[in-house]
Amino acid sequence: MKFRFINNTSKSKEFVYRINNFLSGQIKLASTNQSEVLTVKTPHVVMGTNRIKVNFNSGEELFADIVNWNIKNSSDSKYTCVDITPYFNDKVTEIFKNEYLSPRSPYSTLQIPTSGFGDWCVPLRNPSIDDSGFRKSILNGQFITPMGISFKSPSNPNLNNIVYTSLWDNYPDSVTIPLNGSASHLYLLMAGSTNHMQSRFVNGVISVNYMDGSIEKFDLVNPETWFPIEQDYYIDNYAYRVNTPRPYRILLKDGMVSRKLTKDKGITTKAKRMIDGGAGVLLDVPLLKNKELKSLKLKTEAYEVIIGLMGITLME
Repeated sequence: MKFRFINNTSKSKEFVYRINNFLSGQIKLASTNQSEVLTVKTPHVVMGTNRIKVNFNSGEELFADIVNWNIKNSSDSKYTCVDITPYFNDKVTEIFKNEYLSPRSPYSTLQIPTSGFGDWCVPLRNPSIDDSGFRKSILNGQFITPMGISFKSPSNPNLNNIVYTSLWDNYPDSVTIPLNGSASHLYLLMAGSTNHMQSRFVNGVISVNYMDGSIEKFDLVNPETWFPIEQDYYIDNYAYRVNTPRPYRILLKDGMVSRKLTKDKGITTKAKRMIDGGAGVLLDVPLLKNKELKSLKLKTEAYEVIIGLMGITLME
């Protein structure tokens, strides 16, 4: 991972920076100057979100997250799959088979169809979500990604494999799952819905709670960090742009893990970029390895969306 610091202020700045609480350095920058390019390799950086904290001599602290899914985690990394099967409340395939009837306005509105998908002009279109390939890829109770990160999940198609949350009355608006020990990073396998009316604001929040009362929060924002289960976003870096790189999607029908659906699945259209069978998404949260974990809370914040959690894995 490569980056540099730029001093945009009218005064010189002296500060200490830390990368993922592993590696630190000290820099002094004159006004309007920039540092040399800093190159950091594993194990100091990880696949996904890397947090750079800056502590100024004045006492002020800032941080920035650099997301890089091309980094390969160190071969010495140790993963712990958290068993969240007791919290599963549905099958991932049921998301658009329900009737979402409340809460709804009693008046005439351009509201979302009762299936939870579509809009007023296409109320009967309903994508099919098929997790057969994902289930078949599970060995000894674990789905193993090509990057070496695995998630605990049942292969039996009759068993629930996701905990859904929503402001619809069909599901709870939040779920809290206990965590134990400590870790430097947390990976999440998630799936759910969103639509154009929920674009560019927080759809849900992941909160990781430590035993000392401090909290690490991760916002699920459409289209930066939250994705519709049934399709892939069209990104052209002009009118349709995002500030984060595409994450890995887990294709449910065949178990493929990909960041390049245009190439791997031939999705080339600008509109209706539907994914046959649907797809989950791999997300992550950087943690403080010196703090003991207490719990993870998933909470839906926006109406008309469904946010689901399929797996949690901690990395030491």
